[in-house]
Amino acid sequence: MDTISIANTNMVNYVIITPVAILLPVSRLFAHLLSLPILRLSVFWPQTGHASIDSQLVDDMIESLQNAINYYKRDLPDLIVDTAFCLFHTKGLLQATLDESDAGLTTLTQEQVENVRTILFDTNEVLQVTIPNMNYSAEENIHYANLYSMPMDVPQIVHYLNWTSRMPLRQASLSDQISDQCMWEIIGSWPNLDSNPCNISDNCWQFVTRLNSKPFLLNHQLLALAVVRQFNCIPFLQSKIAKFGGLQRLQNVLCSQVRQIMFHVIKSGLQRYAEKDLFLEQIYVCGGLHGFIDFFRWEYIKNIMSWQLESGCFTSNHTVEGVTDLSDSQEEVTILLENRDETQLPDGCYQHMSALATSNIAAYLRWSSSKTRHEVQPSVAPKPDSKSLPFGVIIAIICVGAVVTCTLVVGLGYYAYMKSPERSGYYRIKRKE
Repeated sequence: MDTISIANTNMVNYVIITPVAILLPVSRLFAHLLSLPILRLSVFWPQTGHASIDSQLVDDMIESLQNAINYYKRDLPDLIVDTAFCLFHTKGLLQATLDESDAGLTTLTQEQVENVRTILFDTNEVLQVTIPNMNYSAEENIHYANLYSMPMDVPQIVHYLNWTSRMPLRQASLSDQISDQCMWEIIGSWPNLDSNPCNISDNCWQFVTRLNSKPFLLNHQLLALAVVRQFNCIPFLQSKIAKFGGLQRLQNVLCSQVRQIMFHVIKSGLQRYAEKDLFLEQIYVCGGLHGFIDFFRWEYIKNIMSWQLESGCFTSNHTVEGVTDLSDSQEEVTILLENRDETQLPDGCYQHMSALATSNIAAYLRWSSSKTRHEVQPSVAPKPDSKSLPFGVIIAIICVGAVVTCTLVVGLGYYAYMKSPERSGYYRIKRKE
């Protein structure tokens, strides 16, 4: 009986322990693949329901927004165009949040809704003072005067990115001037201040659809596409947009590029102003303006709010303890960043950074509280001539490969044991009994 027991134990060890030892490296490889940035799926809200949304965090966002708008009311600097536009967009996001509340389609409490209503009222006050009194003697400002004549087009649904391959960056041959001129053509202030909107030149369209721009220009391309929607220019561009498979596909291609750049910027630890400003702008254009859910994560908004001073504005050299460090490693990203200087205000605030942060918080609040949020999964690969596989296909291949590997290893282990001497001895002992 002792011999039988030992033989049986050897069988179990041979059939089970040996495959597990072989499968361990396979499982580690599978876990490593899932940890790659391109395969990360975590977003800032659960995909089903709203029960797990932290009410305290919602309160924190509302308080942060109120402090930011109070800063503009109390210590109003001479606003740059970018700041005014971000506040204009913030107004649209807050209005969309209240519209859903009025329709009974929000998860916000009544107190939270009333606080949002107050913030919207204060934002309107700031805009009513600043937009008419901007320095329109400067050429760039006078050309942007039409920008606020049409309401912002706030996305009504959110999309998941359908990943595309990152294209290599080329030396920038385009300047901020072509970016500004393109915006002026869209809103009808170029070549004359009374030009028709949507009169978009070939140079402008080439700028908007460039697929390998450097980071900040890439953001400006997406900003231009948002203004195209704002001024209802889509019917004038149908034939051009069709070459890219439609507006949504074009937005997807550009924001896929933005997202992959963002991974590198996050790895840097977001220590410098240029990195934080780029990070905020990337969330703003692809999350706030174009509604891609991949840019909404709770750890992002917590980090953003940690950069806010007590005065209500945002700066690059302030943070608080207890906030998740987004960096994976110290990775040099200087080569990705164009020179992006901003004059720091006397109180230590950065105007551009503050405006982006304010609008991003409003976007997070709008989508996290919406009962009507529709999340659209990617369907087909959006990038023309792309050799990259859709995300779902990648996951399916990995899963099938893991199952096939497990089956082969267990099968081979069992077959080897059946042919082993221990197995023959086991049957001889059984026959003697």
